[in-house]
Amino acid sequence: MYPITSLIVTYNNLAEIGDLLTDLGIHGMDSPVVVIDNASQDGSADLISSQFPHVQLVRNKDNVGFARAVNQGARLCKTAFILLLNPDIRITEGKVIPEM
Repeated sequence: MYPITSLIVTYNNLAEIGDLLTDLGIHGMDSPVVVIDNASQDGSADLISSQFPHVQLVRNKDNVGFARAVNQGARLCKTAFILLLNPDIRITEGKVIPEM
């Protein structure tokens, strides 16, 4: 079992979410990933489901808000620890940095 799950809440973050999910794979974060999509209208959820099939994706029919979506995702995590990431985060050489 993995010790940590990466949890991401997204809403219309098409420009960022693919980069973050790629970073998680490239930089050795070989652990479960849960993404809660808060009814994005920009194709974010479609990109995740087509390009990142290993990601557990939940498509909310309505935008339930950040905190509620975090709790929704946390209930799906089966690990002792959760790494909560915003979609605009970049992971480089073992460091987590916000995109500026």
